[in-house]
Amino acid sequence: MEEKVIEYYSKFKEIYTEENYPKWFNFLKDHNKQFGKDGYSSKEHELKHFAILQNPIPLECKIILVGKNNSWFDEGDMKNSLKIVKSLKHGIPSENYLTKKTSRYSKQLHEIFKGPQLNSLFRENTLGMNRIWLQTGPSSKNIEKMKEPRLNAPFEEVISGSSLVDKCHQWTKEIIRIINPKVLILFGNSGDSNCAWKLFNEGDDVEPFVIKHCSHPGNRMADGKNKVRDQIKEAWEAYKNKDIKFKGNI
Repeated sequence: MEEKVIEYYSKFKEIYTEENYPKWFNFLKDHNKQFGKDGYSSKEHELKHFAILQNPIPLECKIILVGKNNSWFDEGDMKNSLKIVKSLKHGIPSENYLTKKTSRYSKQLHEIFKGPQLNSLFRENTLGMNRIWLQTGPSSKNIEKMKEPRLNAPFEEVISGSSLVDKCHQWTKEIIRIINPKVLILFGNSGDSNCAWKLFNEGDDVEPFVIKHCSHPGNRMADGKNKVRDQIKEAWEAYKNKDIKFKGNI
């Protein structure tokens, strides 16, 4: 399985070039001037790097969590954050940045996955990734700049989608199907056209895994963390009931 997933790192590097996406790379050149040769400031770092997975693939992957796009991996240290994301483009991570608590996202997930069962699932059986692999900096509006069609893409690819967002979307779906978790948690909201909900329809019986649309861990709803926890619990219970039903039919 890991060999199949690693192939996507090579596939993305092959298309992720200035020749294919000149507008995006021109934006990067202009945006990154503010960081100088070091590539970072006290609050953010240069853009252009990508990360597919946020942690090693668990031996038994029961849950995949999918967000919109990668944020800073170490919000308190931009030098280290840049170092991390540069390393993550090379392949499946050797360290677990999903549970490290160096990012806001990781801290939020720790608050949500409380309790012995959920915490164990989070630490031992959960994989993190995003629908869009590239960082956008402080503004997710930069995602719109990633929707430029690939230059000179064949007609069939233009029809199916050839932009950076399209390729990340398509290949994220393929990777999820390769890993085939028990439960797929997609974070987002109905007003965000770029969120992970776009990947699969909730409750789709075509897929072998349970699909659940959940609010983002950083939502600002009253009692928001508890609501997300309940949504994840609901998905896990749906998997257990589905598994019992399947075993009963054998």
